[in-house]
Amino acid sequence: MKKFKLTIIITIALLGVSMLFSCAQCSQDPVTEEPAETTTASGVEIVTVPDQKVYVYYDLNGDGVCDDGVILNLRREPDNNAALALTLPRGTELTRTGISYDNKKYGSGWSRVVYEGEIYYARNDWLSTTDPGK
Repeated sequence: MKKFKLTIIITIALLGVSMLFSCAQCSQDPVTEEPAETTTASGVEIVTVPDQKVYVYYDLNGDGVCDDGVILNLRREPDNNAALALTLPRGTELTRTGISYDNKKYGSGWSRVVYEGEIYYARNDWLSTTDPGK
């Protein structure tokens, strides 16, 4: 009988400790993650965003239509003076993984994009979330 009472006391004590521990966890403030920022070699701060499909697009005439013959210059750094890495034609799909909005120093800002598994940078004003072929 003494073993039974001892077992019950130990069980109740363990339950009490586990309840205290779980309540302590519940009272903690929830963790809110800040968007990850990276600064590139050219000094541009890129904020990581959820992967998003974007397309090569540019309205040269301002008429709301993506013009034929448009090509996008992709660079390894978000800088107009960085060496050209690749050019892509109108409508090419890329994945945007980061974005910069510094309009004062970098024009329309830059997007970090992935194309065929490689990371590049493209000007925001040359990208659209709408496929120009549709």
